[in-house]
Amino acid sequence: MEAVGYEMYSKLLDQAVKELEGVSETEEFDVLIDLNVSAYIPKEYIPNATQKIEVYQDIAIAKDESTLLDILDEIIDRFGDVPQEVNNLLEVAKIKLLAKKANIIEIKNKGQNVVLVFDESKFNIKIVNELINKYPKDIMFSPNQKPYITYIIEKNINQQKLLTQIQELIKFIISIK
Repeated sequence: MEAVGYEMYSKLLDQAVKELEGVSETEEFDVLIDLNVSAYIPKEYIPNATQKIEVYQDIAIAKDESTLLDILDEIIDRFGDVPQEVNNLLEVAKIKLLAKKANIIEIKNKGQNVVLVFDESKFNIKIVNELINKYPKDIMFSPNQKPYITYIIEKNINQQKLLTQIQELIKFIISIK
């Protein structure tokens, strides 16, 4: 255990137990999100670095939207009304959870637009047709090695509306499966 570290040991042990029980485990992947939004915990809101790190960790390990809502409630109880940057942080966390369900591995701004990159091994071409039908002027598809769509967003969109539109787009992608 000392050679691999406690976390790795725990992960390997958990995988071995699941394998023995015959439980198939889908490989966990992280979603890279790089959007031009202010999504952080301001120093003025939570000045204590340890508390801030705890909140970031709680958000990072949340497995579903209800957990994120519980975290929001706890933040409000402990620190008061949340500033917009913290709301954005929680919305980005929701996007990350949705992206995993949709097999999206990366979401990033490219100029004024947003690019969603799919896991090529799980990509369903049916998604493209449905997206083009629903968003005929707002979607461009690129069938590269890692397929991606470019979502054309309106100019000067505010951050909250951008995050909401991305969530709606990903929810639609999930519904296609």
